[in-house]
Amino acid sequence: KSSMASMSNLDVEKKKPPDEDFTDDDIEKKDCNGRAIPNIVIERVASLDEDTSSMKSELRKDSKIHLEEPTMQKRAGSTTSVISDAAIEELEEAQQKCPPWWYKCSHRFLIWNCCELWIKFKGYVRFVVMDPFVDLGITICIVLNTLFMAMEHYPITDQFAEVLNVGNLVFTGIFAAEMFFKIIALDPYYYFQVGWNIFDSIIVTLSLVELGLANVEGLSVLRSFRLLRVFKLAKSWPTLNMLIKIIGNSVGALGNLTLVLAIIVFIFAVVGMQLFGKSYKECVCKISSDCVLPRWHMHDFFHSFLIVFRILCGEWIETMWDCMEVAGQAMCLIVFMMVMVIGNL
Repeated sequence: KSSMASMSNLDVEKKKPPDEDFTDDDIEKKDCNGRAIPNIVIERVASLDEDTSSMKSELRKDSKIHLEEPTMQKRAGSTTSVISDAAIEELEEAQQKCPPWWYKCSHRFLIWNCCELWIKFKGYVRFVVMDPFVDLGITICIVLNTLFMAMEHYPITDQFAEVLNVGNLVFTGIFAAEMFFKIIALDPYYYFQVGWNIFDSIIVTLSLVELGLANVEGLSVLRSFRLLRVFKLAKSWPTLNMLIKIIGNSVGALGNLTLVLAIIVFIFAVVGMQLFGKSYKECVCKISSDCVLPRWHMHDFFHSFLIVFRILCGEWIETMWDCMEVAGQAMCLIVFMMVMVIGNL
């Protein structure tokens, strides 16, 4: 019976169809206590980088498909051009320092393009005015005008004074003509955007005012402003131009230093007046034969201020000796040395 049972079991096993998907993972696992351990299948999750890369590839495919069509290419170009134009307009409006109505008025009244004949005339004038030889001639006139102004002396003969006066008229006319023709060639809107042109127009205007008011007393000082025309040489002299720029950039720092120096002078002037003012009044006969306060003393704030300024200029030996005569050596030496050291830092 046992042999028959084993044979029947073998036949049943042979008749079972083979499981093609049967793997080692399907074998039931058991722990040390004989309990079955369930099989846990963990599915792989796509990473973030793979998702983004797949999205980028899909977008590239879509963009290529859209751009391959001519209509879509035109639309893409038009959108980019619209965006760029709008951005440029916003940047231009942000860079404008004046309100828009000012620019409209200036373009209307300060740019002279009335007719074709006038535009041609402007072109000819621009060709002449912007010629390098014309600039060279203006530079020579500036040097000659400076020499003419340096020839004035006292006493001067009437004949020589007349020659200098005629030369002044000629040079003023040349510079005024240069300004006039440059305004025509460049239009006032563009002419006054250059710093050197503004400087030149101010000097020419002052020269014309000085000629018109030559007989008025007190306005002859305007003639000295013509010397500022020498700085126009910086346009053709790079070294002078660089020096002028350096001086202009250092004006702000010099202003702060000047303020600090003025405070130092004020403090030491008050200190000198408080320490030595009474001594100068009581012991004045030691430094003056007629017992009158000399020119340099510290009895009041104004004269004390002048003495401190004189110390900073380097002329301090005589004033320190007078101070030592009336107030003692130790205190005067300490104060004068402090003024020299602190004031010259």
